Amino acid sequence: MNELSDARAELARLQHRELELLQEFFDVRKAVATQKTVIDELIKASCVPYIDRLPNELLVQIFLLTNERECLASVSRRWRAVIVYTPRIWCEINLDTYSSLPNLSKLESDLKRSRQVPLTISLSYFRSLEVLFPHVDRIHSLQISGDALNILCEPEHLTFPSLDVPPTMYPRFPALKCLHLQGFGGPSYGTLPGASSGLISIAAESLTELSLSGATPDWVFHLDSIHLPVLQSLTLRTSDPISFLEAIVAPNLKRFEFTAVCSRYLSCKTFNGPTSKFENVHHLVLAREPIVDGVALELVEEFCRVFRGVRHASITMAYLDPLFSPCRAVGPPDDLHSPIDNWLHLESLEIRDFTSVRAESFQNFMDWFIANSFEYFMDWLTKRKNLGHRRLHVKLIYVNTGIDYLIVRRTFNASNSRLHQTLQECCASVEYRTAASSQIYLSTSPYSRPLPLPVFGAGLISQTESTHRHGCVLLKEWM
Repeated sequence: MNELSDARAELARLQHRELELLQEFFDVRKAVATQKTVIDELIKASCVPYIDRLPNELLVQIFLLTNERECLASVSRRWRAVIVYTPRIWCEINLDTYSSLPNLSKLESDLKRSRQVPLTISLSYFRSLEVLFPHVDRIHSLQISGDALNILCEPEHLTFPSLDVPPTMYPRFPALKCLHLQGFGGPSYGTLPGASSGLISIAAESLTELSLSGATPDWVFHLDSIHLPVLQSLTLRTSDPISFLEAIVAPNLKRFEFTAVCSRYLSCKTFNGPTSKFENVHHLVLAREPIVDGVALELVEEFCRVFRGVRHASITMAYLDPLFSPCRAVGPPDDLHSPIDNWLHLESLEIRDFTSVRAESFQNFMDWFIANSFEYFMDWLTKRKNLGHRRLHVKLIYVNTGIDYLIVRRTFNASNSRLHQTLQECCASVEYRTAASSQIYLSTSPYSRPLPLPVFGAGLISQTESTHRHGCVLLKEWM
């Protein structure tokens, strides 16, 4: 019995101990939860923002992505210290942002903060570079546009020894020989001295043929700023050809072609530069649009002065009047010269779109204009002969496919054509070329017999060579 009583007593003691331990366990768990809450509150009370956990080096990289330096410096003391004492943050300066300030003290302060790091300066309407004079050695990039371009001419002695040349200014495409730019607009505003336009980034060193087409009402080139050392042929179909001619230096240029643009932007100005740089241009072509206005005719007169070494010229009927009409020169009152007289070495002349109108067949003003132009042309040939100058080789080309040999016959019949008589007396040779009539069949077979040419009036052609090629009738006359 005693053993049973002892066993029951031990069980009761253990159960009581179990209850005590369970209560202690619950008390501990409650204490743990309470302590966690206390710790969380303490952490929240002393938490550091994530942005403040970043090192200064990373903050600088972030600040360099924006220009809001003053705004960022007002966020915290740490940020202000990082911004103020990091020179790289102050190396990019837009001068226009300081133009509204009463003085330049802030600009000077910002430049000091950049210390000795390379500077990138930009401006578009800021009017002075004087504040930059002490720092020109550090300027590696200078971006100027708009009205600010005028400041480049103020201190002519100002140089930028550390200025980096953009990669786009180095020649590319070293094997490029022929280039045609359609819609070329040129620079709409000036550039740094020594730079020109998009052309400078192309193969200027190897280019032999260049053609530019486009309306260029406001382009600006610097004098002799585009160097094309091996260029031989230049074709312009632009509204301001004189500006481009002033800009280029092409000592090997031999051929120049110009097509007048039907545009309200077409402009003519006096060539500002030495004409001797085009003394090797021996071939000149003046093409035209369907309508040629007065400005285009003035340009032709200017070309006569610019290209004085022309030996072979090809023009259209529209340019007869401005080339051959007499104008008063410096000298005696009766000393009249034509613009074409500037071409002292002229050997051959080709006239395209050729047509002739007799006085009795005038239909409108254009007929009168054509006839009057021929009068100037014939008077000039006669004067040239009387002065003992070289006789020209003249080619007259009909391009109207509707014209045939009957028109040629009526135009150049020796009995009623003063033009033909003048050509016969004053030219070394005359070549008439006309499109074949639709009623004439010209075989291209080498085994076919050549068609006989039409019979012209007596005295028209003393010695004739006839050829049939590419659908044309070709008549040559040697005087």
